[in-house]
Amino acid sequence: MRRFLFTLLSAGLVTLSPTISAQVPDSIAAVPFDDGYAFLEAPGEHIIGSDTAPNTLIMYASVTCPHCSQWFTTEWDLLKSELIDTGELRVVFREFITGPAQVAVTGFTIANCGQTENYMDIIYHQMAEQKNILGGLQAGKGIEVYDSTLEIAGVKKEDLPACFEDQSHFNRLETSMARAEAGGLQGVPSFILNGETYKGNVTAKDLSKQFKAGVSAP
Repeated sequence: MRRFLFTLLSAGLVTLSPTISAQVPDSIAAVPFDDGYAFLEAPGEHIIGSDTAPNTLIMYASVTCPHCSQWFTTEWDLLKSELIDTGELRVVFREFITGPAQVAVTGFTIANCGQTENYMDIIYHQMAEQKNILGGLQAGKGIEVYDSTLEIAGVKKEDLPACFEDQSHFNRLETSMARAEAGGLQGVPSFILNGETYKGNVTAKDLSKQFKAGVSAP
């Protein structure tokens, strides 16, 4: 990985405080391996929902993807209340890097550095605030665009250098991208339901109808 001055946009739209220096790659490529978990839940994943849920949804999304932001702000709350909290659905979230790559990497790294139990709240917040975060960066703002995200994550600004120097976070992103490639996924949001790529509309309403009909496969 190249050494960066904690720059969030590869296009050079913003440079943060020169006192904060970390290894933030301008891209995360899928490493050439298939660990066998492309369509299955793997150990150490970000998961929300009951271990005994009859349905498992693997979701790939990016905090810089507009379509992902739209899906989260329109579907996530209902999916959680009607399917996850009721024990019908277990969700595995996997990171997918989209442009601007350094912003996506930064957002995911903050989430991974945060309190584990708050991970999906951190992701949801970035989805809901996506336009504000990107707009703030384009306007020349720095790390302050992540103030509310850091608060939810329980991460202090002074802890960020160590956070971004932790190679395990970048390894995690590379593994997630490798699984997406092994699964033939090329864009986000993408979903794998019960071991198969889901082709229909992934909405709480549609999934609820499908589950109630007793059809759990895509």
